[in-house]
Amino acid sequence: MWYRLSNRFKGILMRTFIFWLGFTATCCGQGGAELGAPAVPIQRSILTELKSLIDRIEMLSDRIAELEGKAEQHRSGPSDDSRPKPASETKSAASPERQPDLGIGTLSTLDERSLFSPDKMRLVGGYRFPHFNTPTTASTGFAWGGGTIATIDGKIHAWCLNNENSKQVVEGVLSVPMGTPDTPPDKWPMLSNGAVWSRSQLFDETGMNGYHLPNGMVFDYESRRLFLSCYSRYDTTPDPPQWIAAVQYPQKTVVSDFAPALPDNLMSVFGGGMMLAPKSWADKHASGHRLCLARGGFPSGQGGSYGPAAAVLTGKSSIKTIMRFAANYEIGKDVADGPPFPTKEKIERGFNDYESHLTWVFSPDGETGYFTGEIRGNPAWLDHPDYKGVIWVLRASKGDLRYEYQTEGGSQTHRNVIYVYDPDDFTKVAHGQLKPDQVRGKFYKLDSQGVPGIARSVIYDQETKLLWVFYTKSWSYYVERHPILAAYKLVE
Repeated sequence: MWYRLSNRFKGILMRTFIFWLGFTATCCGQGGAELGAPAVPIQRSILTELKSLIDRIEMLSDRIAELEGKAEQHRSGPSDDSRPKPASETKSAASPERQPDLGIGTLSTLDERSLFSPDKMRLVGGYRFPHFNTPTTASTGFAWGGGTIATIDGKIHAWCLNNENSKQVVEGVLSVPMGTPDTPPDKWPMLSNGAVWSRSQLFDETGMNGYHLPNGMVFDYESRRLFLSCYSRYDTTPDPPQWIAAVQYPQKTVVSDFAPALPDNLMSVFGGGMMLAPKSWADKHASGHRLCLARGGFPSGQGGSYGPAAAVLTGKSSIKTIMRFAANYEIGKDVADGPPFPTKEKIERGFNDYESHLTWVFSPDGETGYFTGEIRGNPAWLDHPDYKGVIWVLRASKGDLRYEYQTEGGSQTHRNVIYVYDPDDFTKVAHGQLKPDQVRGKFYKLDSQGVPGIARSVIYDQETKLLWVFYTKSWSYYVERHPILAAYKLVE
C-alpha cells in the first residue's frame, strides 16, 4: 500500500508523476497556443493545483502510516522497549520539548523564497500624518506608537495611537498620489482627518490604568476589520479582562462579537502589537488562524520578552506562542544569583556597542551583544512573491544604560534597527521542532533613506505590495512633531 512505501520512494514517484503531468500540460498548452489559447497560464494553473493536491496526499498518507503503526504495536502487545524509562534515557538535554501541533501541515512545506533583508528596500514615497487640531477630537503632536496602513476602496487609510495622554486611535485618509523621494518628506501630501476612537469606546476599561495604551493594530482585508490591542508598560497588576477589540469597516463601528478574554500575564508580552500570518501558512500550520498578537521588547524590569514576541490567537480565550524570550524579571534574578547566567540562552541577540548598568539587561560578552530595544508598534509578516520574513522595526539603545536617565531603553543615545525572522522557524515551533525561545533573528541598522524620525511600526500592504514604515517625530507643526508613513518597494 502507498503508506508502506519509504518516504524517499514516495517522493520519487510523486515527482515523476508531476513531471509527466507537467509535460502533458505543456504539450497541451503549446498545442492550444497555436490556436490562440494562453498556454503558460493554463500550465501554471494545472501545476499549482497538482502540487497542492500532492501535498495534501502526502500529509494524509503520513497520518495513515502513523495510525497503522500504532495499530500494529497494539496488536503485537507490549515489548521490552515499552517499559517506563528514566528521563535521562528518553530525552537528551539538547532536545527541545515537543510542542502540540497547530494544524495538519508538515515540515515538508517549508518556504523556499529568499529571506528578506533591508538592502532590498527602495524608498518610493509616503505621506504625512495629519494634525488633529480640534480639542474634541485629538492631537497627534506626541504620537507615541502603533501605526498601520491599508488601501480600502482605492483610498489610503492609516491609523496610529495619537499620544500617551489622550489614549486615542486616530485615522487619516487620502486618495491622492503619495509624495516622491525627490520631495522632502516634510512636504509630502498630508492625510485628511478621519475617525477618532477613545480607549473607552474600543475597550471595556475595567481594570485598565494609565499605562494601558491602544498601540497594536492591523487591518484584515478579508473581514474588513481593524483589529486593535492594548500595550502594558508595567506588569505589576493583573491584566484587564479585555484588551483586544475590532472595528468594522466601512461603518467604522466597534464590533460586539469580538472581545477575547485571555489568561493573565500575557498583555505585557504580546499586547500592543499585531500582524496577520499569510493565509497559506495559517491554513497549513495554525488551523486557519491568521491573527497574531506580536510585540515583545522590554519596557521595564517587569514582564516583557527579552526580544520580539509573537503568538497566534487561536480562540476567544487561547493563544499559541510561536516566539517568546525570557522575561526581564528572569534576567534580574539571574544577575542577582551570579554566573553562569543560564537565561542568556533564552534571550535575543543584538549590537554590542553599549554597557548596561541596569539590573535586567546583560552587558555584551565581547562580540556578542544582546537585545536593547523597546518595541512600540507592529511587525509585518511578509506575503511577497519573492521574499519571506517576519519583520520588526524598533528603537534600540546604545552607550551607557542607566536607570537614573529615565529614558526609553535607559539610554541617552539610540538608533533605528530592524529584526528579520525566518517564518520557517515559526513552522518548526508549531510542530515542536524548536522552542519559542530558540528562534533567532538577523538584525540590521535601518537605513530610512532620508526619512527622519523614530521607526515604530512596519506594515506590508497586500494591495500595493509595498512595505511601509511608520516613523514618529518626523515633521514639525509649530512646536509639535508628527508622524510620517514611508513606502518602500522590494527589489532584487
